[in-house]
Amino acid sequence: MVHSFNFLSLSSKLQCFSLISVLILILFTCTGVSIKCWLCNSRTDPKCADPFVNESIPLNDCVNDPHKPTTPELANRVATMCRKVRQKVDNEWRVIRSCAYLGEVGEGTGNENVCRYTRGSYNIFIETCTCNSKDGCNFANPPNGSNFALIFFSSIISLYIFSTTLSCHQHHSTTIH
Repeated sequence: MVHSFNFLSLSSKLQCFSLISVLILILFTCTGVSIKCWLCNSRTDPKCADPFVNESIPLNDCVNDPHKPTTPELANRVATMCRKVRQKVDNEWRVIRSCAYLGEVGEGTGNENVCRYTRGSYNIFIETCTCNSKDGCNFANPPNGSNFALIFFSSIISLYIFSTTLSCHQHHSTTIH
């Protein structure tokens, strides 16, 4: 009769815990949980316009967004992105910076360098940009980078910890005859 027992040492358990922690970090980084965005409107605060002067405008956690939508389909959503809308209305340029509850990064392209441009009748022009690469990413024109390096290095560390955990787990498995 063969009985197999798996013994995980304390170091193996710590490695498993480390792996899970790093994976959770990657998950939160990728999904933009609790992103902070600039919330302002250049119509009421000229410092919100471009170029952006954020000396007196605080960075806001979107969990506490005072402008969170209250419609039933959006009330329970969590903002995972920031949005900057630049619009020309009545020959006046306005900038609105906010938390984003709908849409996709780069207006559906996944590339934060891509914005959506819309023209309307009566000399209306709208530029919409969404981002989630870092807190306050709606500060200016679309960013030229992302958190790729953080995700890449976290993945490498996770793979190393995972492979070490597997080899330790296989080393500690014993078979009793």
